[in-house]
Amino acid sequence: MVNYSQQTTYSFVSAISSLMMAIRSSSEDGKQKEQTQSSVVNQRFKFLLNDISDSLHNISHLYDETNDNEQQASHINYHIEMVTISIRNLHTLEEYSNNLQLHNFNSALQKILDSLKLMKKETQSSQ
Repeated sequence: MVNYSQQTTYSFVSAISSLMMAIRSSSEDGKQKEQTQSSVVNQRFKFLLNDISDSLHNISHLYDETNDNEQQASHINYHIEMVTISIRNLHTLEEYSNNLQLHNFNSALQKILDSLKLMKKETQSSQ
């Protein structure tokens, strides 16, 4: 198990925090907004949130001390692939409906991806 540097850990936690803020600010008061988009756009947005949730599912194993470096690298690669898919899906949704304000999601996901790449680099350098 790699003990990530303080900077990498901070970067990852900060990126997750940015994503949570983007999700929270998507509704000003935390309540469900009145439907202003078509039901198709709303459904696609829900799918996007599910993609993001799936991409970050079980991130705790990135800090599991029982993992060896090979397992760690495998977990990191999985999350990199899943976050990349979420970013692609985000871009597709933006193209479909340019009324949505998704730049905060894109920024947060990009920060997460960058942090995961730092984790991968540290894992590879410790092998």
